[in-house]
Amino acid sequence: MDGAVIFGSLLVIMMGLLSACLASLTDLCPVWQPVSDSKQFNCTYLLNNDISKLEHGTFRKLERLWWLYLSNNIISFIEPGAFDGLGNVWWLILRNNSINAIDGSTFLGLNTLSYLDLSYNKLRNIDNSSFEVLDSLTELDLSHNDIAELNPDAFAGLKQLEILELSHNKIGALSSGVFSDLISLYALNLSTNAIQLIQSYTFSSQAMLTYLALDNNPITFLEPDAFFNLSRLEYMFLNNVELHVVDSNTVRPLTSLAAISASDTRLCCLVTNRANTTCTSTVPTNPLDTCGSLFPSDVLRVFGWLMGLTALIGNCAVLYLRLCHEQESKVQNRLIASLALADCIMAVYMLIITSADLHFGLDYFLSAPLWRNSDLCRFAGSLAFLSSEASVISLTLITVDRFVCIVFPFGGRKITSRGCRIMLCITWLTVFLITVPTFIDNLKIPDFYGQSDVCIGLPLHLKSGETGVLVTTKETEWSRDFTVTFVPLDSKKRPPWLYSIIVFICINLLSFIFIAVCYIVMFVKVRRSSKATTNTASRSREIKMARRMAILIGTDFACWMPIILMGVLTQTNSLEIPTSLYAWSVIFILPINSSLNPMLYTFMYYFDRSKKPS
Repeated sequence: MDGAVIFGSLLVIMMGLLSACLASLTDLCPVWQPVSDSKQFNCTYLLNNDISKLEHGTFRKLERLWWLYLSNNIISFIEPGAFDGLGNVWWLILRNNSINAIDGSTFLGLNTLSYLDLSYNKLRNIDNSSFEVLDSLTELDLSHNDIAELNPDAFAGLKQLEILELSHNKIGALSSGVFSDLISLYALNLSTNAIQLIQSYTFSSQAMLTYLALDNNPITFLEPDAFFNLSRLEYMFLNNVELHVVDSNTVRPLTSLAAISASDTRLCCLVTNRANTTCTSTVPTNPLDTCGSLFPSDVLRVFGWLMGLTALIGNCAVLYLRLCHEQESKVQNRLIASLALADCIMAVYMLIITSADLHFGLDYFLSAPLWRNSDLCRFAGSLAFLSSEASVISLTLITVDRFVCIVFPFGGRKITSRGCRIMLCITWLTVFLITVPTFIDNLKIPDFYGQSDVCIGLPLHLKSGETGVLVTTKETEWSRDFTVTFVPLDSKKRPPWLYSIIVFICINLLSFIFIAVCYIVMFVKVRRSSKATTNTASRSREIKMARRMAILIGTDFACWMPIILMGVLTQTNSLEIPTSLYAWSVIFILPINSSLNPMLYTFMYYFDRSKKPS
């Protein structure tokens, strides 16, 4: 036991001595001064000092030096010839200093330099031929500087360069031919800059390029030949890039593309048919996102035109008949005219959407973000919102009128013509006021209409595909190889549909519950009264009207209740709605009552009158 204790103590002492020796090797020059004869050392550490300037000939006696670490100082100026004599240095680390300028004489003498780290400095510009003397350089890190412009010959002479880091700068444009000498480039990182456009043939000399990162740039357009000659590119990163226009030929030259990480689902669509290419998206898929036309099927396209035209013609006819001819009571005419007007607005909405589908055609997906964010899409969504709510409230008022007439037939509680006008004015004013915030830019609800290509945000929480990003990490500090891994993002965030939930579920559900209760009471009242009194012509007319209204309410109820029920079930996580069902809901179920209503409450009335004997 004592022997084991002694052995352990000796081991601890030896480890302490070894640590002290290593510490002395990494702290050779704690105070800055010209380095004396240190030929026996291959690596020199001058980290975390207050070095502010590198003078000419400072390292002249370090012929055998391979690695030189000068990071975490305050170096702001490097004299020409400062590295004279370092003909064997492979690595030069100048990370985290205050260097603001370099030129063609800065790195004279570094004939064998392979790795140069100038990250976290204050470089604003790269002069022409600044690195021309470094013809052995294979990796250059210029990240986290203030570089705003790259001159055409900024990287002249770097024909062996394989890895170039330019992330976290302020580069606004890539000059033509700026990378022309980088014929061996393997990985290029341009993320987190101010680049707005990638011109054609920008990377035409980079036939060996395998990794290209353009994340976090305000790029709005990729020219058709932006990736020309990148036939060996395997990984491309375009996260947090919002493109305005995407050309269908953008990714065609990328024949070896293995994976693309992007925020724009259109780019995923362009590589969908490639067997060996995967696309990871940082945003959840929109409910009606497709890689083709706006309407996902010809059936929906045909019904969109059919319902839009039928609803427009039919309801315009109803407005003419109800407002220009005396039929039944003025109150009933005005209420039905209000409903017909709401249905006409829905018809206009349908025609706008179907016209957009016709305009964009099969390449709609390339213009989908522009369409969703357009004023016309917001206007169409506002019309659908206005129509649906005006329709529900008009149906509620029609029910109230029928309820009063049947339950209190001999009382003085009927809705007067003046009272009807006041209620309709209040109805349309209220609906207009709750619709305006969803259209005006400064007040619009975020993503209220932009969640779907048909511009109306129903509160149906859809299960979206997994979202995530591709992340590259270097296998070792000495290797040029990268490992690409998929990092999943939280895709459980629900669309911001609180406003839609309140309106489409809460208000509409309460309205239909009220309507259902009123009609149950009316039918009970009619059944009881028919046994106690003889049927008069007036009574028969009221009952017949109630039946017609019941059919009308029933069809609207059948159209709205599925949406309300699906909304309740999805918001409580009791049901997952597939994308196809959402499409049928917003294109087929929601507006179909606008096409049926004219047949149900006006044309049937004329049909009944035509059968009466003259």
